Amino acid sequence: MSGDTTSNASQDVELELFYGSLSPAVGRVYARWGGAERAGISLRGTLTGPSCEYADTLPATSRFVDRGPGGPPLAEAVVPEPSFWTPEMPHLYRAELELLDGGRVVAKAERTFGFRPLGAAGARLRLDGKNWVLRGVGIDEENVGELATWRESSTAIVVKRPSDLLCEAASRLGVLVVAELDEPALVEIRRLGRWPAVGMVILPASCNFDTRAAAYNMLLVERSGGVQPSPWADALICKLTAGHAWSLLESSLPIIAERRQGATAVREGRAACDRLQAELAPAGLLAGYIC
Repeated sequence: MSGDTTSNASQDVELELFYGSLSPAVGRVYARWGGAERAGISLRGTLTGPSCEYADTLPATSRFVDRGPGGPPLAEAVVPEPSFWTPEMPHLYRAELELLDGGRVVAKAERTFGFRPLGAAGARLRLDGKNWVLRGVGIDEENVGELATWRESSTAIVVKRPSDLLCEAASRLGVLVVAELDEPALVEIRRLGRWPAVGMVILPASCNFDTRAAAYNMLLVERSGGVQPSPWADALICKLTAGHAWSLLESSLPIIAERRQGATAVREGRAACDRLQAELAPAGLLAGYIC
């Protein structure tokens, strides 16, 4: 499936897609085109799907209906019985949007979209309504290799600033991506949020801007500095160094243990995650492991 395409008459407009309420019965998808409210501006389009690399599907089309004045252009599409994006079954949808000014089309955009049912509940991560444990391997993008191996081993790719090319392929093939941002910016978080495969973004504890302004439907993971978690944090990364890992085990947020070993292959890194989980088992099951 091709990547995102945008054609607009004004370079300052920006399309955001995100879902609101989500259940097996119905999913509500919102399209918002950034910019100040202006009389005569409206938004329309379609959401078509699902498609899936590993299954035959019967795509259907839902229409985006403009929600009217009261802010930047906003439209809603209601999808009956939505198909979710998971690594096992990466169902995708295709959104086609048009921005209108007085009935005249002034911009168009196409986006890949997915309902990714990944969230946090208490100290656990949840995927598709079930408790789920992250097992991720940190690697440079140029060394990722065949994505089929990552999917077969149920391993997430942990990578700094993943490219759109990697995010598109992972979204289509069913590999969860955990993006690392050492110097976060809203525009970068918004870019990553466009891809169904990018379920988490790791941010430094020093991040102090309104990350929620761009991180729709993604989990924000704070690289803990050993102090009170930031208000925006959905989960915490705890790097295993002497004495530090255990200071956060009483946190109400999900804790992901990290011990990087410079794995050069996904199966090697996945085995290291399993060893780390066994080593930390006396402390109980954590929310995830990254090696």
